[in-house]
Amino acid sequence: GAWHWSLSDDGTLTVGGQGIESDLSSRKAPWADHASQIEAVVFEDGSTTGDCLVNMFSGCTKLGSVAWNGLDTSAATNMENMFSMCLGLRSIDFSGLDTSSVTDMGGLLRECPNLLSVTFGSDFDTSSVTNMTAMFYNCGYLESLDLSSFDMRAVVTMHNMFYECDELASVTLGSGFRWVSGSTNPYLPAPADGLTWVRLDGATGLPVAGDKGYTPEGLG
Repeated sequence: GAWHWSLSDDGTLTVGGQGIESDLSSRKAPWADHASQIEAVVFEDGSTTGDCLVNMFSGCTKLGSVAWNGLDTSAATNMENMFSMCLGLRSIDFSGLDTSSVTDMGGLLRECPNLLSVTFGSDFDTSSVTNMTAMFYNCGYLESLDLSSFDMRAVVTMHNMFYECDELASVTLGSGFRWVSGSTNPYLPAPADGLTWVRLDGATGLPVAGDKGYTPEGLG
């Protein structure tokens, strides 16, 4: 595609154009050699992605913010390790992204140990995703997750999805969420130390009075 990027002295990566993607053969974005300098990402209005977003911001250890600005991700199929090892990332909002064609979200936020907040939004589409392995691996400070929009019915593997999420205190699930037998244990957080699994059958949003807490074994 016809697209471009630039990195300013203040660490802002600006990306724009049509067909933005990583190189599938090398599994790298073109700015990979400058990853440690990137502090903010800004997509230009009217931009689109290609299908491969593998490792797009992996290793951007100082990354603190992403401005999507209406980025069209409808062509994206692979978001594997897209934000892995973003050590400085504290919050990220995926609301409004079109993920309807994505099949791989493995390691999407893997090893983001300082992440405090993730927003997916009510329209976040995981209906085509088959791989969620290590999606939140080692997000050690993350305290809550609202996954009520997640449709897990196509997922084949989700091994270590929540591995070392030691501070996770609340997980909200929707009617399309399910565990994939044999792929999550032994590293699925148990409802100990205040962890609560809440299933909102058909609903969205945060837990409300009367919702039921589930053990991992009861969420099948």
